Amino acid sequence: MEPNIPSPVCRKDGVEIHAAVPKDITEAFSVIAVRENGAWLLVRHSARKTWELPGGHREPDETPLEAACRELYEETGALRFRLCACGCYSVTQGGQTSWGALFLAEAITRGPLPESEIAQVRAFAALPSALTYPTIQPVLHACAEKYLRGGALENAPLFRAPVRKGERP
Repeated sequence: MEPNIPSPVCRKDGVEIHAAVPKDITEAFSVIAVRENGAWLLVRHSARKTWELPGGHREPDETPLEAACRELYEETGALRFRLCACGCYSVTQGGQTSWGALFLAEAITRGPLPESEIAQVRAFAALPSALTYPTIQPVLHACAEKYLRGGALENAPLFRAPVRKGERP
């Protein structure tokens, strides 16, 4: 383990969840575990038959929070939502480590799905078995569930989607 990286709060199959962003780390991704009416929202990419948590790459000028708001809108059509950070995560595969930010959200209002690579949004009571990233998403989802059970969304700030280019949450 690198000296500036704190011990993970959760570790499984090459995925580690950290309570704080380690020094000198840039989170390249934002992933959002989203609740709506007591169910989990997952998305299906148009090129895949599997399901995944909404999320994606950060743009060069975005913070992880801004990327989470943008991705949540682009991939689910969420217009108003509560959102809180769960921490950061790392995934090590083939000797390479990538970093991302994990968020928990509650979709309050959703509009039409904007034009994007997402073909379908669906509510699930639990994670389906057909996941795009089957070794990563269950670990991230389990962490988000812990935050949900701990009441993280009760006082989470309310956001609205950045629906115009350059608009910030």
